[in-house]
Amino acid sequence: MSCVRLVLFLFCVATDLHVGRARMENRQMRSYRQLCPPGCTSCSAINGCITCQPNLFLFLARSGMRQQGICTHSCPTGYYGVRRHNYSICYKCQIENCETCFGQSFCTRCREPFLSYRGQCIDRCPEGMHYANYSKDCRPTVDCMAGPWALWSPCTRNGQNCGYRYGMITRTREVLESPSPNGARCPSLIETRCCLMEMRRCVDLTYNNSDLIPEKKKNRSDFTTSIIDNMESSENVSNTLLQCSNEHN
Repeated sequence: MSCVRLVLFLFCVATDLHVGRARMENRQMRSYRQLCPPGCTSCSAINGCITCQPNLFLFLARSGMRQQGICTHSCPTGYYGVRRHNYSICYKCQIENCETCFGQSFCTRCREPFLSYRGQCIDRCPEGMHYANYSKDCRPTVDCMAGPWALWSPCTRNGQNCGYRYGMITRTREVLESPSPNGARCPSLIETRCCLMEMRRCVDLTYNNSDLIPEKKKNRSDFTTSIIDNMESSENVSNTLLQCSNEHN
């Protein structure tokens, strides 16, 4: 009977030790994870992140002879990401003069002045191919690509923003990629529209070229009343813009 009690006692002691050790390890692990950089699920004080959250890539940044693990949403320039079942990691592009790559042996963008062609970086386009200056690669045909429209300019006429009923507004856009001789031409890069100017007088009515020149001063009140009346009705505004358009065509 005493032997049974001894065995049970030793078993209980061993169980308590095991449970206590597991709890201590869990507390240490939770405390250790709190010290890890954001995105890490485990880390080392020397090597940084060791494993990352499922949606992040592990990037090993080299500093001298050491590698520091960093968890990132996307791989940096010169690297490509590979997602595995249990982890995702960044690998360095293996193509010379490559800036960004898709896989180990296919470059998508080369360092200047090199050009991308069929996944490789070359110094000039092959015969029959044309250089695309925006995407920096070689293509059989390069169509023109225009950028977004800029904001409309202020409403002016003859360089003035006062003294007239109507003016013109203009907006422009730039060419991002120039076309090759066999490519599509560029669309319009400038657009102009008629506008109804804000009703106000010019500071100097003697030396400006406006509707309110000195010989028209006597009709200034009629001019002011006409603009106010026009602005009170959307139909009149539409007719005013149509008249403005006809005057400038």
